[in-house]
Amino acid sequence: MHKTFFVFVIANVSCPRCRHMFSVDLPDTNRKYRTCCPKCRYEFDVGGVSYQAPPMPPPSMYGMPQPPAYMYGPPRKMGFFEKVKGFMFSPTNTFNNAKSDTLSESFKYFIILLLIYSSLSAAMMSAQIMLIGFISEEIFGFPVYGFPTADVLIVKMFEAFIMNIIYGIIGVFIGGAWLHLWVYVVGGRKGIAQTIKSCMYSATPSYLIGWIPCIGFIGSIWSLVLNVIGIKQLHEISTWRAVAAFILAVLPVIIITIVLAVLLYVWVSGFTGGI
Repeated sequence: MHKTFFVFVIANVSCPRCRHMFSVDLPDTNRKYRTCCPKCRYEFDVGGVSYQAPPMPPPSMYGMPQPPAYMYGPPRKMGFFEKVKGFMFSPTNTFNNAKSDTLSESFKYFIILLLIYSSLSAAMMSAQIMLIGFISEEIFGFPVYGFPTADVLIVKMFEAFIMNIIYGIIGVFIGGAWLHLWVYVVGGRKGIAQTIKSCMYSATPSYLIGWIPCIGFIGSIWSLVLNVIGIKQLHEISTWRAVAAFILAVLPVIIITIVLAVLLYVWVSGFTGGI
């Protein structure tokens, strides 16, 4: 009488997307099996002819946000729309996945967002100009600013489109460099590229809904929160350190603005004799 024994190999694997570690039972290590990450629900294959179960890590490694790259390989690259969805609704895991992105890859993503925002913002500006003209004509009997011709309106839209792109590119690099100064002060040591990447990726909600009147400010607030998360994840520092970096970056700007406003008030008061 022969007895058949089934031997299951328990392999410790890491999700290619979110880097979450979990165990998988492999009845046959020569076959591939489809598994699903219990954290982000991403499906991928494990096992195979050349598959060798990685060594079981020590207990101190459990709970680490990112296992060693030499053991499990780099994370899978995400597409544009996948990144948009991730940064909007799952920023922590998406920023973890974007750690290996180069600055040029982040810049391509940023440029696409900026082109979308600039186009929609220019179209919204032209619509507002026409709406103001129609409303003022109904109230006063004539348009306040006059109805612009089609040629003038096209030129204004093109100017707004180009200026948004120029200001966006210059702003993300200058703002990123200024922010990195304070990130370095609070302990961030992963390089200026990671800070600029955080600024580029965190612009996602601002550029997607920032062109909409009345609710555009929600996108700006959302982008600020995402930037804090991005600095925390990409520089691997605590949340409080990331928040402190933003406070230190904004505080000098506020102080300089207040000083300039006071000086302007004193200068104007000198000509008007005070108020």
